Amino acid sequence: MNFFIFLIGQEIYEKFFAQAAIQIILQKYQILLLIVDTNQEGIVQWIN
Repeated sequence: MNFFIFLIGQEIYEKFFAQAAIQIILQKYQILLLIVDTNQEGIVQWIN
């Protein structure tokens, strides 16, 4: 099984990746996201 994991800043996720159309693409291509807080340097959310 092939999959991709991307680290995404929280602000970018909220402005772009949270859109319904983008969510469909992420699911279709099994793209995993780690949402990170760049100020706190920590993981905020893991999205399968």
